[in-house]
Amino acid sequence: MESIEAQLPAHGGVGRENYAWYLKNVLLLPYSVNEIETLGEREYQRQIAFLKIEEHRNRDIPMPAPIRTRSEFDAKRKAEDEDLLRFLREGDWVTIPDYLIHDPQEGPYQFPFEKDPSKPGLFEPPLDLHFFFQAEFRD
Repeated sequence: MESIEAQLPAHGGVGRENYAWYLKNVLLLPYSVNEIETLGEREYQRQIAFLKIEEHRNRDIPMPAPIRTRSEFDAKRKAEDEDLLRFLREGDWVTIPDYLIHDPQEGPYQFPFEKDPSKPGLFEPPLDLHFFFQAEFRD
């Protein structure tokens, strides 16, 4: 297979003019690119504020240690999946079919570039525990 990387542009994106056209003519939104950017920035700041409020509210609770093994992950995921299904069934929130159960084969999804190539097993903690892995491996 022939590589086309050398022929690709130096940066991606569609450009402001094309994005403005897309917003107006495809999505039919009444907002400009600048207004969408402002809305996105406000939403980001709102999420950071909520994160800081929760961190402050839970400041006296020690941070749980991230899991380190596949068996530990499987046990934790099984308990949490069963707890969620029980909550939904008993709370009469939604109809949960009886065949919907915890899948023991489901593990954490890891991008190939986040795996340590020297450890090719089914579960190895990723090299970089970014925000979402922090949540996945601690929650």
